[in-house]
Amino acid sequence: MHANTILSIAPPQPELRKKISEELGISDLIAQLLLNRGIDTAEEAERFLNPDASHLLEPFQFSEMKLAVNYILKAIKHRQKIMVAGDYDVDGVTALAVLKHTLGNLGADVI
Repeated sequence: MHANTILSIAPPQPELRKKISEELGISDLIAQLLLNRGIDTAEEAERFLNPDASHLLEPFQFSEMKLAVNYILKAIKHRQKIMVAGDYDVDGVTALAVLKHTLGNLGADVI
């Protein structure tokens, strides 16, 4: 977050908060947190609280995915080293571990 960024909190919407809370059987606090994230229907909240792999984007929708996959396959085929890097937050470390493990299982020389 930038130093000049101002946090934006959704205005109180007690009726909507109560509706989401009751429909999903969650606390008012959780319902308000969802509203703060811009999630303002029970359907959106349900999807957010119960994620599913079918909600993920198709990886090849990313513009350079095919190029990246071909590059990695070529590196594996020619036994070139592949270095992976990530950040140190919980999802970054987890993603890095999964990527290193997966590439290793594909026969890559991963550092």
